Amino acid sequence: MKVFSLVFSVMFALLLLLPSKLNQNIMVKAENAKNEYHEAISSSCEDAAKALLVFNDGYSTELGAEGKKENFKRVDLNLKEGLNRFYRSLYINLDIEKDYAQQQALRSQIPIIVAVGYDGYYIHSWQETKKENKYNVINVWSNKKKYSIFDDKLDIKISYTLDDYVYIEDYRRNEKLQGDRRNFADTYPKYFSDINFGKVKNQVINQLLQKDLEYYTYYCNRTAKRNGWKLKFEVPYWDSRSVDTVAFVAFFQGRIFRAMDSYDSYGFGSAKIVERKQLYGYERAGNKYYSEHKAGNGLTNFFNEYEAAENGYSPDPQYYR
Repeated sequence: MKVFSLVFSVMFALLLLLPSKLNQNIMVKAENAKNEYHEAISSSCEDAAKALLVFNDGYSTELGAEGKKENFKRVDLNLKEGLNRFYRSLYINLDIEKDYAQQQALRSQIPIIVAVGYDGYYIHSWQETKKENKYNVINVWSNKKKYSIFDDKLDIKISYTLDDYVYIEDYRRNEKLQGDRRNFADTYPKYFSDINFGKVKNQVINQLLQKDLEYYTYYCNRTAKRNGWKLKFEVPYWDSRSVDTVAFVAFFQGRIFRAMDSYDSYGFGSAKIVERKQLYGYERAGNKYYSEHKAGNGLTNFFNEYEAAENGYSPDPQYYR
């Protein structure tokens, strides 16, 4: 009798422990799968960010052939190559490069992609088109969205870039200005002083991005509902990330892993911006020269040698031989 009681107690204990053990194994597998997706998306975004800077025009190709670094002010992002590289890398990382059905399912769970450029950003998302009373959904890139803010009290519009270069439209003075923000710190200290510039700039860019994420999420949810798709997206939270490099960001939503709720994440890949040197233009002995030195009168500044030459300045023979 005692033996029977002991055996029964052991079996009862095992029955109690078994569901807990099974659930634990499911949780571990789900967590591993979640980490796999996060790493795959992040890695693919890194690859895509670099591809955004693949030369996409004749001038940039010419610079590359000469061994010069890209001019991030003038070169448009290669959106097509960035997007292609992202998905190619993602399919390989998740081992679905030959599974078309899984690829399409995965694409439907990435409703919003952001490409961050030097003077603006682009959003890749859904767009409904109507033809013969039928709706079709395609994926498209938006036009460039500038990092701009309008101050109605000062009656000025400011457009930021990823470095200290700014564009100003002052409607009261009927002026259009551009250059290093330090040149305008005394006139517009609220925006360009050493204390305020970084904080205000990041706040402006983050608010613009968050506002667009809210709009595109709403649009995607409305599109899914209209087409009877069982998809529902939450508004991604951009947080207070400082935007100071060319970047590729993909928002992944709605994946259900066993034993956990819907999993949302985003991958952030960046390509380090090449810091530009300060190039000055000036006059000396009746000639217009440029160099990295303040070596004459009538100082101005340029983004690079190409811009200086366009404005009639030649390399200063004292420094270019």
